[in-house]
Amino acid sequence: MIGGKRRVTPFSIGSSTLVLADLAAAKGTGIRGRIVLAIGLAALLAGSGFVAGRVTSSHGPAVASASPVVVGRVVLNGRGVPGADVTVYAWPNQAVVTSLKVGEPVPQVLVGSAVSSGSGSYSISTTNWPGIRRSATNGVVNFYVMAIGRCRVVTYFFPRKIVRTATGPALAANTDSETTPQLTVQHANLSLPARAPGKCLRGSAG
Repeated sequence: MIGGKRRVTPFSIGSSTLVLADLAAAKGTGIRGRIVLAIGLAALLAGSGFVAGRVTSSHGPAVASASPVVVGRVVLNGRGVPGADVTVYAWPNQAVVTSLKVGEPVPQVLVGSAVSSGSGSYSISTTNWPGIRRSATNGVVNFYVMAIGRCRVVTYFFPRKIVRTATGPALAANTDSETTPQLTVQHANLSLPARAPGKCLRGSAG
């Protein structure tokens, strides 16, 4: 709270302007912070005419570092949604988040983006390794995927550890340092909610 008023920070995805909730409760890169952020995004997007959906996820087969790390489908009522905007961001490292004051911009790193195909499929590769490295805390990065389609929104959070391979940097699904890195594709099927707000049925992505 500043001057008796809660401040929020806008950021853009495509042509849609979204807002982040008060960051005071979300400082840190642990589970609690990610949950607070997810709840804040869902509440604020719903208030802006967007409806939040659900996600199912799994780990796919091992891949090389240059391959996509997030793949899946955007669906609505079990059917693929074409033309949905899917974006992956890296949450800033712990030191940066701790230094933020309420209302300050969050220096999110754009990892990659895609538009879902006719079947709703999408695939996003890690193309911004310098930004990903800056976002790491002890080598671990918190990513989140956001899909916007037909005036609905769904988000999904997942961690990855940066590791070195013979072909360059890669992201391991297991974030500990004691086991062999699991270089697996993150599968995230993003299920949009069945109902959309009437005020936002036109002009939305997808």
